[in-house]
Amino acid sequence: MNTLSNWFPAEPDLETVCQAYSDPIYALSQAEVPAIILRNAYSPTQCQGLINRFTNMGLMRDEADINSADKRSRIDIGTSLGNRGGDKAKFLAHAKATEHLFNFLFDGFDNPVDLIYNSLTALSPGKEVKVAREPDGARY
Repeated sequence: MNTLSNWFPAEPDLETVCQAYSDPIYALSQAEVPAIILRNAYSPTQCQGLINRFTNMGLMRDEADINSADKRSRIDIGTSLGNRGGDKAKFLAHAKATEHLFNFLFDGFDNPVDLIYNSLTALSPGKEVKVAREPDGARY
């Protein structure tokens, strides 16, 4: 493990990180690096467009609307174990609805979920990155 004086995140982008580490996720798991940072991995222009879509669809509050009754302090677009993990049946039902939502949510934009999976695949050579599945095939 690196000493604290030279323990820096692996960054700034996927290409640089993969050149610096043969197996970046393994390096992270062994505390060779404290984090992997992929700066500007998703286009800021695309990001703003998606934020507008999420707001228009009611998936998140409009930060510009200071009089909004919506006071959520946490935004989960999709299924979160943190919010829904206490009830397996409800969690899996919500995950199925999320899978349906994600079939069209990113239409017209670069899909950020694909970006994450593709990045994780590149950072984990020889490993398969996929959606978790139950024995019956249910995905979450």
